[in-house]
Amino acid sequence: MSKNTIFIALFGIIPFFLLGQPLERATFPIFENGQELPLALAGGFNLPQFSGVDLDNDGVEDLFVFDRGGNAMASFKYQNGMNYDFAPDLLEYFPRLNKWAIMRDYNQDGAPDIFAYTTQLGVAGIEVHKGYWKNNKLAFTKLSFGQTFDVLYYQGANNPINLYVSSIDIPTFSDIDNDGDEDILTFASSGGYVVYFKNLSQEQGYGNDTLIFKKEDPCWGKFYESGQSTKITLSNDPNTCAEAFLSGGISDRHAGSTLLAMDLNLDGKKELFLGDVSFNNVVLLFNTGTPDKAFMTDQDTLFPSYHPIEIPVFPSIFGLDIDHDGKKDVLSSPNAGGISQSRENAWLYRKIDNTSQFEFIQNDFLVGKMLDLGTGAYPTFADVDGDGLYDMVIGNSTFFDPAGALDSRLMLYKNVGSYNTPKFELVDDDFLSLKAESNEHWNFTPNFGDLDGDGDLDLLVGEYLGGMYYFENTAEADQPMQFAQAIFPFKNIDIGLVATPFIVDVDEDGLTDIIIGERNGNVNLFKNIGSAGSPDFNSDQAISPNSPFWGNIDTRKAGSVTGYSVPRLWKENGIFKLFVGSQSGQIYEYTDIENNLNTAFTKVTEDYGTIKDGGTIYPEFIDLNNDGHRELIIGNERGGITAFQTNLTSPVSTYQSIKPTLELKIEPNPTKDIFKPIFGESNTTRGRLSIFNITGKLSMQKTIFSGEPIATSHLPKGVYIIKINTESAHYTGRLSVE
Repeated sequence: MSKNTIFIALFGIIPFFLLGQPLERATFPIFENGQELPLALAGGFNLPQFSGVDLDNDGVEDLFVFDRGGNAMASFKYQNGMNYDFAPDLLEYFPRLNKWAIMRDYNQDGAPDIFAYTTQLGVAGIEVHKGYWKNNKLAFTKLSFGQTFDVLYYQGANNPINLYVSSIDIPTFSDIDNDGDEDILTFASSGGYVVYFKNLSQEQGYGNDTLIFKKEDPCWGKFYESGQSTKITLSNDPNTCAEAFLSGGISDRHAGSTLLAMDLNLDGKKELFLGDVSFNNVVLLFNTGTPDKAFMTDQDTLFPSYHPIEIPVFPSIFGLDIDHDGKKDVLSSPNAGGISQSRENAWLYRKIDNTSQFEFIQNDFLVGKMLDLGTGAYPTFADVDGDGLYDMVIGNSTFFDPAGALDSRLMLYKNVGSYNTPKFELVDDDFLSLKAESNEHWNFTPNFGDLDGDGDLDLLVGEYLGGMYYFENTAEADQPMQFAQAIFPFKNIDIGLVATPFIVDVDEDGLTDIIIGERNGNVNLFKNIGSAGSPDFNSDQAISPNSPFWGNIDTRKAGSVTGYSVPRLWKENGIFKLFVGSQSGQIYEYTDIENNLNTAFTKVTEDYGTIKDGGTIYPEFIDLNNDGHRELIIGNERGGITAFQTNLTSPVSTYQSIKPTLELKIEPNPTKDIFKPIFGESNTTRGRLSIFNITGKLSMQKTIFSGEPIATSHLPKGVYIIKINTESAHYTGRLSVE
């Protein structure tokens, strides 16, 4: 070994171990606007970063996506053309990542590696995970370089120096000098100039297998980016850096940039795409220098000029061969959380020749095939329409609005499947008309439960400022829900910020209580001090029997002041099970809750199911297919949902007993004046009849006996959904009225 051993990537490798056994994925169809979403449960995109790499060792390039929104990962297996299938199992051995992540096979061993922003506190830089194959899936060892932090260093005059990269920037990894190893371009810590860090692996005789860097050029390409205009300041001299003269110089620059180096015309010199935090567009710089000495002499300040990228407010750009035609295409996406487009956020341009010419394909690559509610998704389930099947209600934080307005809603997805096979279709994109509240209240987190003890399910909806909306269900049990006017703020309860309520009888006294998670990561208990039919709560969480820090639950991680707790509690085999979602994306599990409501609970794990679907998750446990085991449905920061199978039993549904749905016999069908619905064992079987038109609007409702004639004179011609609810079953059928 040489004296440069400290820089060699093989030094002191640290293996990554999974904690516990991952859960298997679950799936079910979801429809919007009459079309099935083929990638419905892929989790949505907010700030996606794309890498084209082989993920399953079959020699075909697939797609790895890291999303800065919640530090989430997703994998997609290539099929044909521009089509990819969601393949989350390919991420089984991936480590948790932070801020940004780019995959490259830096050592050319056939197993892609990961360059990512460090997960270590106290340093800004690049960590490296070296890939290897394990059961034809990628696994990784995190590399150490013999220094204080496990990040990349470069050779200083006397000592190694941390190779700085900002958490909000995205550097580019490319063989800049065409010598076979991976170099790095990134902005200087002061901004303005791009620094070229040359990899000396080849020069020092290590081939591609090491990462040994020196600062080769402090202003690669000789240009200067002011951050005050999309126009880049170019130099007139290939040997001189452009002057930083705008508005006083470098110190005035608004920091934050993304880079992509690509050889567009295959002449051996890298062009450079550049996005900036101050603008919505991407700049393309043209290189007329040499591979060893870049010199940018021309620019396209609105790339591409015929159909410019327009991504508020901080675009990033990535190069990969999406359609496998041998030419690298580009994808552009937002890089600034909270203020960026949250659905039309994957702009795909196909490269059409060996020049800088690209063809615009779409602005919602992959994400247009997903369930995506913008920012934040908060799912819950209940039989909203009284047909015996769980429907899905999802709240969100907001859809993107270019004017900066908030657009928070509840969305109702009706279960149009069967007792054992759930299938959901969007039927109301502003359920209970909460969008109108978004100017003052947002981030709607719904939960159903029998709060007033009358046998049907009511609805609580938490919101960002810490209050709750209460919707009392005035219908009978097992009937389509009908809600009274919303009460806000319910009982003047205010937990601080980001209320996530769950309705449950904690002390089993026959009165349902409320446990509420919040932004700080604790869980609040509000005991019902009312009576059956008249729930009541003290709004002060600090006054007994309430508790502001119930069970000593705390979902904050080291270095964070927030935890975003989301509690879920039920009994399994007579024992309470408590799960709490968190900002870290991990699910906490607690036990020892019975007869222990005023002391600390026992923490079973901080990582139930080893879920790696990103941060700020919203878990819901529900037996959707009636197999006796709960599915875990997770909403996330990116506005999407994912689903998992669990071994958690559900002998009785979390919310209500589900009856089988059977086919209804209708005579005659079609009809002009009357029809007879036939159900049950005899004509003495009684049930509740509901008639809905094809749009789902209730046209008629009454209690009838099996075979009783029903007049249709009040019904316009058309197709109707007929539903009968009895004590033992639900019946459904279609009727044509002529």
